[in-house]
Amino acid sequence: MPSPERQASDRARENARAAAARAAGGPPADAGRLVAEVRGVEVLRATSVPGGTALVIRTSGRARGDAFGTEQVTMRRCFELTVVAAEAPPRPHHVACPSGTPLTFRP
Repeated sequence: MPSPERQASDRARENARAAAARAAGGPPADAGRLVAEVRGVEVLRATSVPGGTALVIRTSGRARGDAFGTEQVTMRRCFELTVVAAEAPPRPHHVACPSGTPLTFRP
């Protein structure tokens, strides 16, 4: 059985995949706003790249830290997503979290 830290990290990656799925199919210019709408996901950086947008997002995952379920382990992780028009959902790549506050987007 994986450690609680590994389970929590895996859940953070699942959240990043959900964010990637949310951005897929939409215009790359709207990727940051679409991803920011996913619960528990913060957009830390948005950069224009040829044909799309590169995002750095922060999310977390939780797991039980003991056999009794009385402790919880929370892991915060950052991932990079490159959203390109007309492509499948981007695959999240683990990256170091940049400093600074999350970006905000207008509806």
